[in-house]
Amino acid sequence: MFLESKEAVLAMLQHLTESQPVAQPLRIAVAFWGTGAETVIDGNKKYQIICNLLRGGTNPEVIRALRAMPNVEVRHLSGLHAKVVLTDTRAIVGSANFSMDGLGFKSGAGTGWIEAAAVIDSAGVENWFNSHWKASLQVSDEALAQAAELWSKRAPPSPKEAEQAPQLMELDLFKPEITGGNKIRMATRSIETIYFQEIEPESKRSVWNPAYAASLLWTTAGNRIRTRIDGCPYFERPADVLARAKYPKTIDKVHRFVDILSKYPGVSPAIRYWANQYLLDAT
Repeated sequence: MFLESKEAVLAMLQHLTESQPVAQPLRIAVAFWGTGAETVIDGNKKYQIICNLLRGGTNPEVIRALRAMPNVEVRHLSGLHAKVVLTDTRAIVGSANFSMDGLGFKSGAGTGWIEAAAVIDSAGVENWFNSHWKASLQVSDEALAQAAELWSKRAPPSPKEAEQAPQLMELDLFKPEITGGNKIRMATRSIETIYFQEIEPESKRSVWNPAYAASLLWTTAGNRIRTRIDGCPYFERPADVLARAKYPKTIDKVHRFVDILSKYPGVSPAIRYWANQYLLDAT
């Protein structure tokens, strides 16, 4: 079954929660949790929850509240980016974090990101969840303190700070023009070199990923860049870039690279700043 909106995801989540046997825990592996996400928890059910606590995209106060609930066992796992809800018979596998932008908590389901999900049989998903549950860690006070520091750094900039945001320079990100049979501007050689050192070796296919990352930063900063793509003469939003990247494995590598750029000492402060802003917006 395909769930075409966050409203449909929330309705299915409620339905599966109500139908889950009391003795069997609902198992949730969702990377990022925002304000209001604790409202999905039914006090009459049991839960096993895995989150990504130390990436900066999870509100530690929500995890603190979950940890205090007697019917909830919550753990954390670095690198988790999945959005999976598992019951004894079915699973929801989708795109939405448990956040305001993801499922509309505290802001209404019709706001934030456009989301979708699929409902599938739980067979196979259970083994996946159990393996990551075993690899996850208990949420300690120390981890919550670290998460609180990371969360505070991810707050959106004030209007004054936004006005003072460092300006990206086009030639710091891109080669001067679209060349040969390419459809988009390729990244500078220095950006490509970082990608090949940190993510994967250079190949005919991998060379596109630093270009996608550069375009994500450029459009996050409010700029547009010309392409030769039929029906898309410019990348104007990060969503345009991701639509071109298309494949989940490609997008995952691009996101990993943006994360590296957000703290890489060898790039300009503007590149680090806008990489962080993209990651904030993408949460």
